[in-house]
Amino acid sequence: MTPEAGLKKFIIKRFISTLLVVSIIEFAAISVINWLLLPRVISMLMPQIEGIQLNNIGNVFILLLVLAGLLIANALRFFLPALSDMILQFMAGRLTSLGADRFDLEGNTLQSLIEKVNFGNVTLLFFLILLIVLLLVAPYVAGVTWFSASVVKRFRELEKQREEEQKEEERKRYLMISDIVHDLKTPMTTVSGYAQALSDGMVKEGSEQEYLDAIKAKTGRMNEIVMMLFDYVKLDSQGYSITKTKTDLCELVRECVADHYTDMENSGCEPEVDIPEEEIIIDADRMQFGRVINNLITNAIRHNPDGTDIGIFIRTDGDEKRVLVADSGVPIDKATADELFEAFVTGDRSRGSSGGTGLGLFISHKICEMHGYTIRLVQSDDLLRYSIGNKYKKAFVIVIE
Repeated sequence: MTPEAGLKKFIIKRFISTLLVVSIIEFAAISVINWLLLPRVISMLMPQIEGIQLNNIGNVFILLLVLAGLLIANALRFFLPALSDMILQFMAGRLTSLGADRFDLEGNTLQSLIEKVNFGNVTLLFFLILLIVLLLVAPYVAGVTWFSASVVKRFRELEKQREEEQKEEERKRYLMISDIVHDLKTPMTTVSGYAQALSDGMVKEGSEQEYLDAIKAKTGRMNEIVMMLFDYVKLDSQGYSITKTKTDLCELVRECVADHYTDMENSGCEPEVDIPEEEIIIDADRMQFGRVINNLITNAIRHNPDGTDIGIFIRTDGDEKRVLVADSGVPIDKATADELFEAFVTGDRSRGSSGGTGLGLFISHKICEMHGYTIRLVQSDDLLRYSIGNKYKKAFVIVIE
């Protein structure tokens, strides 16, 4: 799950839980206040008004408005009696909507009503209900505050996590640069030394070809490192896309095996190749997907001891096609396996003689992802379901649907 998806899920869950808790508290508070507390207080402070129904928060606000209107009407009755009567008329109507049944709106009832009201009690009741309303609003304020604080805290945690990931990425990047410099320095020194020896005529007659072959091998390794770094930058940049064409998967894998056959033989391995004779057509960028197969075969040769068995298989299951590059070498430990497809991670953490740039599997994963394929590492007993034999300890499996 991506951080963005995780944050979205967190916000939704926290919002629902906050709304649920606030609703329960609010319902309980309204039940106690509207059905038990307010009717008793009103009957005690304003006994001349009976029958008021306060069964929801809206009616509480209406009653608060009525009490405020009564206070205003009382303040205006000596100066603006007509306006006072209008306000009283309106407020009496609101009382009727609340179910009050101890007065009517005919004759002098309005005036007698306002004369009989104890406005000291009205004032006390007004501020009491105002306090109750504020208490009813308090759960919403607390809920919003808690929800906002938890979301802000989550954002800060994600920012901290992103900063740590960025620092780790930078650390790996600097380590990769250091490793690449190390990987380039050794062959460059060899090439320079051999070229200088040839130039100075210090090579004994008949050994020139041996020196030239060594120079060719070392420059090939340097070119491989540079191209791997170039591919990493290219594939990880925005705007880059692959070009898919109809490709025979079986023929493509055969070509990759043929390219590495000599290398496998030189490592003391006679590869097992199980590829169907018939065509299996897929939509793929032939060059880029061929690079994935080449990377996996190269890894199997380079990161295992000489004599390790290597197998290349194609399996079909309905519309699903699988390419497996397996070997009988030592399984990869779980800590490394979990991050094997990340950039700058090498199967050999100590970077021994077989160490690489740590980009090959990242590039392979990126290319598969761009194709809509999946690639994963399968080890030990999990390999049994692929029917490739018991001698293999691990395999990289590409799934094409």
